[in-house]
Amino acid sequence: MRKGIPLVLSICFVFGLFLFIVPNNAQAMKKDSLSSIAEGVWTNGTSLNVSGMMDSKPEWLQLLSTEGVKMTKAGDICHPLRGGQYGWVGEIREYKNNHWIKIPTTNGWVPNLEGAYMSCAKAPEAGIYALFGDLTIKGITKT
Repeated sequence: MRKGIPLVLSICFVFGLFLFIVPNNAQAMKKDSLSSIAEGVWTNGTSLNVSGMMDSKPEWLQLLSTEGVKMTKAGDICHPLRGGQYGWVGEIREYKNNHWIKIPTTNGWVPNLEGAYMSCAKAPEAGIYALFGDLTIKGITKT
């Protein structure tokens, strides 16, 4: 009988642990839904908040990062675009004469598949640039 007491106590102890473990409540954090699409910083230039310059942006484009980039001279610029793996197509645009003008942009893995998915362009001159995007779903074309 005495040999069974430690076994019963061990079982009661383990069962008691399960009763007292209280799972944590889920904590929802309010986060910009687009921030995970284009998290990161520009590879060149100085960051600049461009959210106040959106009056003249095309209706169908989404600003993917409120942090644009200010360039003091022409040069290569890139911004991470994690959403590119899931159908987002990045467009880098220059703010000129109160309008966002598209410049040729490439999207892909930099420097290769082991790198990061990025939107890149050659800034033709000093100015303000921002990353916009559009969700493209295969088989569906925009009109």
